[in-house]
This record gives sequence, structure tokens and C-alpha cells, in this order.
Amino acid sequence: MTHLLVVDDETQFRQALIKSLISQGYRATGIPDPDKLASEVAIQQPDVILLDLTFASGTNGLDACKQLRHWNSVPVIIISVSDDEPTKVNALSAGADDFMVKPFGILELLARVHAIQRRLVARPGLQNPVVQVRDLTINLQTRRVTLRGAPLDLTRKEYKLVEILANARGELVTYQMLLDNLWPHELLDADKRSAIRSLVKRLRQKLREDLGHPEYVLTQPGMGFRLDV
Repeated sequence: MTHLLVVDDETQFRQALIKSLISQGYRATGIPDPDKLASEVAIQQPDVILLDLTFASGTNGLDACKQLRHWNSVPVIIISVSDDEPTKVNALSAGADDFMVKPFGILELLARVHAIQRRLVARPGLQNPVVQVRDLTINLQTRRVTLRGAPLDLTRKEYKLVEILANARGELVTYQMLLDNLWPHELLDADKRSAIRSLVKRLRQKLREDLGHPEYVLTQPGMGFRLDV
């Protein structure tokens, strides 16, 4: 089932759009601002993002789109009340796949989503629930992790860490993204960074990694971690 993520701080509009999408047979979820967009994308793996252009908090949708494009290629449709040509050009230049002007009809929106999906059909393994890193196999559907064919005994948080990294498909997962999903509602500080590093260390030990030269979970110094997919 196609999953659409609505990022808009107008509660009434967001909820109405989600309801309309669900009534059309889609999975739809939403968040009120793009501050946690990266973590939502890494964990939920939406098929298309509907991203508002401006937010009351002052956050710019184009900036959020640009940041997302540094590590993920999920399709983005910018939605806005602005309909001038420079705004549309800037949105497409920021990495958006399409632009829609509010208010819009649900059928036109779905037609644009279908058009985007047709262009992605040729991308192999996009929906594959199994992530393979040499002799490490992660099945996101069965929640089973095996190393050289033997199942790994992981704690809940260790599995969650594996799941987050696997969903990112080799893209960078930042400390903040890990914090948002492993310890929600807490601030990222030195202690939490240390806790994340300790969790990664325990996982690496269960993967029988050479901690000096890991081959599965790689460190991006000062930024976060990624799987060597």
C-alpha cells in the first residue's frame, strides 16, 4: 500500500487531506512541521512526501527539501498557496519532484502521485523488505536478523537500531535521527551521544565486528552511522 506523508502545520488541512487519502485506499500519516522529517523518512519509509512551503515556526519547506536530498531520494511534492513562477522554479531546483497550488483536488493529486510512481517502477528492490550486507541478513517484514545463517539475539533497542539503519539503505542516519526514534522526547546532548555510541558498540560486538575496522555498521565522524550496503 502506497504511503504518503503529509508535512503541513495547518491542522485542519493536514487532517482533511490524510482522511481523503485514506478514503482513496492509501496509507497516509502526517507531521505538523519538518523538524523531524528526517527521522520520519528513515523509519517510516514513505513513498511520497507532500511538503508545505512555509510554516508558522519560520521553517522553510525548501530548506527541508534540500536537506533531505543530501541523503534520500524519496519523491517530494511541494504544496503551497503561492503560484508564481519563481516559487515553483525554486521548489524544483531544491529537489522537489512536483509542485501543487492550494487548494487542489484529490484526484489531481493522486494523478501526480501515480505519474511519479510510474517513473520509479524501474528502480529494482525499492520495496524489498530484505536488506543484505554480505553475510548479514535483515528481514524487516519478519523482524529476523541473521549472521552467516544464524539468528542474532538482539535486545529491543538493538533491533530498533538495526531497523533504522536498514531502512536507510546505506544512507547516513544522524545522531538526532537515532535519538528521535530510540529516546523520543529527550534532548540530544553529550550523554545521549555517548548512549548511542554504546548501543552501536554492543551491536557491533554481536555482529562480531573488529571494532577498529567495522564492516557492517560504519561511523560517519561527528554525524552518525550507516550500514555498508
